[in-house]
Amino acid sequence: GPERTRDFLKGFHALVEEEVDRRGGVVLSFMGDGAMAVFGLPAPRADDADRAAAASFSLARRVNAWLSAEPFEGA
Repeated sequence: GPERTRDFLKGFHALVEEEVDRRGGVVLSFMGDGAMAVFGLPAPRADDADRAAAASFSLARRVNAWLSAEPFEGA
């Protein structure tokens, strides 16, 4: 239902924000399960692309573990 969907997305958004922030990026907005994350604000750094890639790979691992651990109804 809507409450479970909201809770699921809140957990997912928290993971995204933690990982992006940990790598020095900023989440500008969320739309459903999508995030607009940027690196290089307020000032660009030479390793922005490397940090963005590292965040995406780390986030993929964390989300996979989170989904494996989360008890989803009907699954």
